[in-house]
Amino acid sequence: MLKTVFSLFKNNQDEKEEKEVQKSKLDNRSKVIYISVTEIAKHYDMSAPEINNILIALKWAYKSGKWRIPTEIGIYNGAKEFYDVKNRVKYIKWNKDILNNNEFLEAINKYKIYKNLSRKAKGELYEQFVAKHYQNLGYTIIEHYKNKSRLDNSIDLIAKKEKQILFIQCKNWNKNSKYKIDHKEIKASQTEIREFVQKNQMFIGYNLKIRYVLSDDFIDTSAIKYIREHSQIIDYEIINYPII
Repeated sequence: MLKTVFSLFKNNQDEKEEKEVQKSKLDNRSKVIYISVTEIAKHYDMSAPEINNILIALKWAYKSGKWRIPTEIGIYNGAKEFYDVKNRVKYIKWNKDILNNNEFLEAINKYKIYKNLSRKAKGELYEQFVAKHYQNLGYTIIEHYKNKSRLDNSIDLIAKKEKQILFIQCKNWNKNSKYKIDHKEIKASQTEIREFVQKNQMFIGYNLKIRYVLSDDFIDTSAIKYIREHSQIIDYEIINYPII
């Protein structure tokens, strides 16, 4: 009998303790402070689009149409989705603890270091990145950008695989930059490369192609039209550079 009473008492005590734990968890949740991307950006003296790009690069969020949606990793790191019924706007806020998240802080620092590099340094980093990309695809790479002259300025990398040779020009520009690739630039590059091949007979007998490799979509419609009309000898590819 005493054993039964003790057992009942223990079960009641366990239930009480479990309820206290759950209550504590709910209390802690209610104390969480969520901050917007704009507030995070202000804290680091950056812009909201820059912070959004970093969060996407970390795979903590992704873009779906005009909305940004938190991933499971993002939710784990403090993301919470909100919906403004009045304005019909979906947005993410983040647990304020993100400001002390080591992975996020490291990404911020890497981004700021990259941002302060010269345009030339950014270009060379991108060329090295693209060279490695094509090496992984089985191409032998000549880093032509290291010793090119003004007469062959249109070639950054020469990539060879079996009987194919690609003359690659790398462009690491911002999508919103004033710089755009148009058909005039492509025609000029085509002429330069044709003259380069004529002076270097070693390329005769190979399947030659000019390829623009871009860090983002900053090619205009005239260039796309020209490339489609000359697709056997020229094309382009977008390969994003992983800043962080």
